[in-house]
Amino acid sequence: MVRQNNSDFSNYMTNNSIVKLLIVEDDPGIAAMLSAFFTSYNVETLVAPDGRQALESIVSFGPDIVILDIVLPHMDGLSVLSKLRADSIQTPVILLTDKKSVDDKLTGFEHGADDYLTKPFSPKELWMRIQAILRRSIYKEPQRKHRAVAVGKLSINPLTREVTTQNAPPIALTKTEFDLLLFLAERKGQAVPHAEILETVMGYSPSSQTKALVIHIANIRKKLQAQGVHEIQIQTVPGIGYKVQTQPATKQ
Repeated sequence: MVRQNNSDFSNYMTNNSIVKLLIVEDDPGIAAMLSAFFTSYNVETLVAPDGRQALESIVSFGPDIVILDIVLPHMDGLSVLSKLRADSIQTPVILLTDKKSVDDKLTGFEHGADDYLTKPFSPKELWMRIQAILRRSIYKEPQRKHRAVAVGKLSINPLTREVTTQNAPPIALTKTEFDLLLFLAERKGQAVPHAEILETVMGYSPSSQTKALVIHIANIRKKLQAQGVHEIQIQTVPGIGYKVQTQPATKQ
């Protein structure tokens, strides 16, 4: 479970007065229930019943986070998410979906989602996911290095937020994917525990039960392979976590 008593999150609430939440949901009952629930936590909410209104509301309302249903009238949630990311709008998004397959969840993360929940879900669980993402958004590692990190032929630049290889365009990673790859690359060769990654990079408590990390790592691997980066691996360390390692490039 995500810890609710968190000083960083409390500071966020204080410094920003109130959290602004956009709920994109075409079911009036669900939308009203979520709006009432979050209002009780002093969250300012706005409901958009379809994809087109969602895009307009994100500009006019300026939410801190968006709850986005995938199945919507006029424009589906994945199209909304793709449009946001194409316009360089990095507002955190949690997807709501009835679908349960890994492929559907991977698709959501590929479009730039920060997290997902499968219906039916508990509003309290959604609230904890929101807190985790907001903590991640304001998190700053105390001694974060700002120079590019090199792993083999891969260069990861935290200032430009680009991942590049020699003579090739940047690899398109989502915000979370970039943060995860940078965090592991800075610890090249080390077995980094799941709990440390979840807490430091993704804002969850170490005991959180979520598959989001596994899916993000799978997406990073897929994108590196698609770019022809085969000598750099994100290895699974059974029972511990993940490790970035290099090996001699092989002919493909």
